[in-house]
Amino acid sequence: MGLLERLIRKKTGEESRSFNGSVRVREYEKKIGLFTRGYGCDVQISAVDPDDFSVRLREARGALIAWRDARGELCNALELSVAADPGMQLEADALLQELYHEDAEISPFLKRLDAAVTLCDRSGKKIMKYDWGRDKSPEPPASRWKTS
Repeated sequence: MGLLERLIRKKTGEESRSFNGSVRVREYEKKIGLFTRGYGCDVQISAVDPDDFSVRLREARGALIAWRDARGELCNALELSVAADPGMQLEADALLQELYHEDAEISPFLKRLDAAVTLCDRSGKKIMKYDWGRDKSPEPPASRWKTS
């Protein structure tokens, strides 16, 4: 059991469904200098419908806050993957952008990380990939999506 899973179980006082179901969180150590180490977090969200995605995103947000509180300045990388039906991707992307730009509690934290976001279909085929954080500001959602 990893640090994040222990923190969430401790915080909620019960077994968290997020690690058995549609949200998976994994921490990894990352060397960032000759004598310096940091930590990265890999978050994978899988959702069956927009309501399920909202619930799973809240779970992932809670895990990221627990990770931030546990590791502090040693947090330096995030890999966020979302697997959902192609019809949900635009809405999922909009919720992710809202989290990144407007969530007062976690937005400053996300903006200081080297972060990559990958949106995939349910089979794992990449639909879109973009970067967040470290002064990289992603394009507004409407300009990334082709509408025809």
